[in-house]
Amino acid sequence: MVMAILALVGGLVAININKALKEQRFRSEVSQIVDQMRLAQDLMLILDTDVSLKFFEDEGKIKYFLDFEYPLTKAWLKEIKKPHFTKMMRRIEFNDELPYPTRPREISIKFFSKGSIMSRGVVRLTTAPSDDAPEGMEKYICLLGHPQPIFPMADKPEELEAMLTVDKDFDERLTQLTRQEILEYASEKK
Repeated sequence: MVMAILALVGGLVAININKALKEQRFRSEVSQIVDQMRLAQDLMLILDTDVSLKFFEDEGKIKYFLDFEYPLTKAWLKEIKKPHFTKMMRRIEFNDELPYPTRPREISIKFFSKGSIMSRGVVRLTTAPSDDAPEGMEKYICLLGHPQPIFPMADKPEELEAMLTVDKDFDERLTQLTRQEILEYASEKK
């Protein structure tokens, strides 16, 4: 009887540990993607270049890397363009409000023109292979369309979508002012 109880308790502990490990791996992958978004935004501002964070499916895994509009030195390229792969994450969804063309099966988050044009929307990261899957972990990241700290995650998209609608008027004014400053700066350099 004692052996049966110990086996039952051991099985329950093993199941909980396995679940906790999967949740931690997923949170770690989400944190790595947020770090890449922050790096892309920082490089755009520091190096004064257009940067994209690109995602696509590669052999059942999500592959992502930073892409630049003009070439960097080899030392920068070796570290920055290194591809990353996810192990737990099965899908990334993002409907960008920018009118840029997209490629099939590729998601591109853009950080352009000294911050005057940036991707805007909610990024969904999930372990579920489809919406019909019974269970899956998911996190959401909000991109407001202008340089600001990229805050990591929310569990529900409704929390972030409200932020997108509240700041829309402010964002439009900020974007117009930033574009105007860039044009004035460019005309002064001529």
